[in-house]
Amino acid sequence: MMDQKVKDDSFLTLVDFFLEKANQQGKDHSITEISAAFLYAASRYNVFRIASSCEDKAQFIRDADNINEYFRRQYAEMFQDNFDEFLDKFENYHIKPAKK
Repeated sequence: MMDQKVKDDSFLTLVDFFLEKANQQGKDHSITEISAAFLYAASRYNVFRIASSCEDKAQFIRDADNINEYFRRQYAEMFQDNFDEFLDKFENYHIKPAKK
């Protein structure tokens, strides 16, 4: 995954697809709700992915600590990469909150 720094066109197209789906929900949901749903969906899908690769429940349990650490580390790296990019291009990316 990102530990291999996979950022080819196909990968980025898939990322953009999911971001567009999330952005479309802005008409009916708050950005906070969308963010939480996106994060929950990613975690749910990743657990499914890992479980599907295990021989049995015993392996799933045995590997649980390593699996959890791997995904925590991956998220922290991806979050920091995106945070740094946003910080570097803040004026271009930032959307001011709507005035009430």
